[in-house]
Amino acid sequence: MIVKNDLRKYTSAEYLECLIKGFGQVDRKDQSVAIVGAGMAGLVAAWLPKDAGFTVTVYEASLRVGGRVKTLRDGFTSGLYAEAGAMRIPNTHTLTYMNGGRSFTDLPIRWVHYPAPNQCVKTSGRGVLLASYTWGEDSLRWGSLKPDDRIRFALRYVASLHRIEEGILLDLLVGGMSHSWAEDEYTFGAFALFDPHQETDMFNYLAAARANPFCRRACIDEARMD
Repeated sequence: MIVKNDLRKYTSAEYLECLIKGFGQVDRKDQSVAIVGAGMAGLVAAWLPKDAGFTVTVYEASLRVGGRVKTLRDGFTSGLYAEAGAMRIPNTHTLTYMNGGRSFTDLPIRWVHYPAPNQCVKTSGRGVLLASYTWGEDSLRWGSLKPDDRIRFALRYVASLHRIEEGILLDLLVGGMSHSWAEDEYTFGAFALFDPHQETDMFNYLAAARANPFCRRACIDEARMD
């Protein structure tokens, strides 16, 4: 069993094995654990002690679980859907697999993500195109637009990126939607980023946190999913 005082002794592979196999059963039914927040971190933090025998209660302010992990289904047809998060999945997550392609541009859409063939509906060939993914100041211009205008401008920039007529994409469009984490009353944004000077000023502290996967939110080699 991994205990707090021995966190630095374990490798990433040993932490991963702990997540897969759990802590092991202990006689703790008379002891309660309270978890605040039913996001990914909260659910994992609740699952591990519950699996070990503790009585666990999870408190969540919103009406759903998942936190910044959210599936969007409205506005799509044929059983298609889009993921509003988690959008940042670092390579250190060996249990997570992503496919498809992407482009980066200096146009306002910034990141464009394309569906892989196995993510499309076989009967129609339709898939979901993430036409724009932005954060920070780049996202502010989109937040000021109405949802329909976001889709319209995003398609225009995708057409410009690939040098095709905008009308071609409009003919292919079946539906769409947008999501802004900055407008979510419980998250107030997608994730936190360092200002340019902060990583340098706090380098020694951040480097020391690398050995502890549970402190990766505040270190250089961070491993959080947002």
